[in-house]
Amino acid sequence: MEILIKQLIIAAVAVAKDVLQKAILRKNSELLENKQKRAERENVSPKSIAAIVLSDDEKLNAELEVAPNESYEELHQHCLFVTEWAASISFRDIAEAKSLSSVYIKLDAYLLPVNSHFEIKERENKVRLEDEVLNGDQHCVILGQPGAGKTTSMKHLCSLVLETGSAVEKKYNFPILIQLRHLYGGDQQLDKDTDRSNILLQKLCQLVSASFSINRGGKLTSLGSHDDVTWSTLLTFFDTLAPLIVIDGFDEIPIPSDRDLAISEIRKLMQLRKAKVVLTSRTGDFWYEINNSRTFEIAPLSGSQVHQFTKKWLGARRGEEIRHQLEISPYNDSTLKPLTLAHLCSIYERIGKIPDKPKSIYRKIVFLLLEEWDSQRSIRRTSSYAKFELDRKLEFLSNLAFHLTVKFRSTVFELEHLEAAYNAIHLDYGLDKSESIAVANELESHTGLFIQAGYRKYEFSHKSIQEFLTAEYIVKLPTIPKKQEELALLANELAIAVSISSIPSIYYIELVINRLSRAKLQPEFWSVFITRLIMENPDFSAHEDLQLAIAITLTSWVCEGKLTGRAVTPNRINPKLVGEFNELWSHVDRVVLDSAMSRYYVLAGAERVSVGKYNFLKVQRKQQHSEYRLPRFCLYLDKMAAGA
Repeated sequence: MEILIKQLIIAAVAVAKDVLQKAILRKNSELLENKQKRAERENVSPKSIAAIVLSDDEKLNAELEVAPNESYEELHQHCLFVTEWAASISFRDIAEAKSLSSVYIKLDAYLLPVNSHFEIKERENKVRLEDEVLNGDQHCVILGQPGAGKTTSMKHLCSLVLETGSAVEKKYNFPILIQLRHLYGGDQQLDKDTDRSNILLQKLCQLVSASFSINRGGKLTSLGSHDDVTWSTLLTFFDTLAPLIVIDGFDEIPIPSDRDLAISEIRKLMQLRKAKVVLTSRTGDFWYEINNSRTFEIAPLSGSQVHQFTKKWLGARRGEEIRHQLEISPYNDSTLKPLTLAHLCSIYERIGKIPDKPKSIYRKIVFLLLEEWDSQRSIRRTSSYAKFELDRKLEFLSNLAFHLTVKFRSTVFELEHLEAAYNAIHLDYGLDKSESIAVANELESHTGLFIQAGYRKYEFSHKSIQEFLTAEYIVKLPTIPKKQEELALLANELAIAVSISSIPSIYYIELVINRLSRAKLQPEFWSVFITRLIMENPDFSAHEDLQLAIAITLTSWVCEGKLTGRAVTPNRINPKLVGEFNELWSHVDRVVLDSAMSRYYVLAGAERVSVGKYNFLKVQRKQQHSEYRLPRFCLYLDKMAAGA
């Protein structure tokens, strides 16, 4: 390999020097022609014009100096760095780094970015990302939401190129990795005298130990002032070497003006014919069109890919265990991103289970995408808006989630919906009314929690995250919402609000007795509310009014929301759900629970209704509560019932 690369370098230098000298001759010819034309305009005689030549001070000269041994050593050291970079994956929650080869799964990609899709059906048009990048003729732009697997995929591609004897290695001789956050001052400041228009060019020259200069009369000139000469030479050199050039993290360039300069250089680099350029970026940060390239967006993991991922990470048995736990969890949709799935697998690997409280996972995912992931990689994203830092972004997203949920009753929103919700809340965050799209784009690029999901369509990255953010907004309001039409839409969100509240028992009591019992909600609402409450598993504590709220919840579910003395409909009761609902209070002192019930309702002689192994007492109110307006009739889960 060493001999092959050195021979390639020698050949590349020879071809590039030939191109360079021809370009300089062409440039000098143009300079001479311009000098003669000036003389013509000054009425100089034809004979004198024919005798005009360029002086030494007027001529352009150029040099390309590459010592094969030094160049090989630089490339060798770079390949060692790429080998180490690509060998493993690690993050703060993982006990120790994982070998990339042991956990990597091949990802799929959409043929067009999702924000260009007109119909949901377009998401069926997917390809295997690895195959398209390595076998396609064009350069590639790889987009993805935060945590989609962009950088990990690039590590895998570099590993394939580094594998001696592989088909990929025969097509591309070695990988070159350029991490744009390092190049443009993400963790090191650029010198103020740095020519920012040629940063990428200078980095490439440095990686091959190439000295490239253009001078006139012995004085160096800016490479950028002779772009055609500079780039024709560079492209010839790298086409002969035929590397795979990975340019990772366009979204991590901190200064917008630098992004435009970088794209200008990347466009030139994508004129390469034999070498392959692959550029990655977060979807929300990339709106450019580049000739001779194809743009893909990494697709979420499929069910089979999730299964494959968990088995690789944890082994067959434990992988199957966590997959089953995730499938029945309310945040299963969030596992379709490699980043969040990897963190959940790491937690499971450390403690042998996923957390009992889904609220822990919601918060982990939100803060992982909002702050932790960038922080772990020393990336700082600056907002374009004053006073719109991370905490305000979270508050804004929570407010936006609530408005979109209750106003438009959907998880995918039209542009008009976004603008209407934005107009209702923007003043609370010091944002300009006309900036709705720009703010949405910043939220997508900085957090990935709210994304463009198609042409003029938007959505939260996961339905469970939309529900959690809505619950965050609700629980921080001074009072629980009162409007029946809003409450009817928020069964899942209200169950989460109970879980994340400071004192779940008191919040649940207030919610059920003072809000939900008065709203005449349909049985379907109560079924969803109870099911989600069981999944959220709030930390209920002893409170004597808790039993009243439990009884009202069951009565509202069984009796179609009508808390009257009408006939009970036992066939509406799902015994399994009743049992799981009852488990929520199994740790609470039953004497405390029952004391309020016996104070306000007549238990003796009450009609008994049996459903499976559970007995309900149909009880009548004997006195009114001083704080709550209690219904006249309730179903009480008999404490003597089997399983109670």
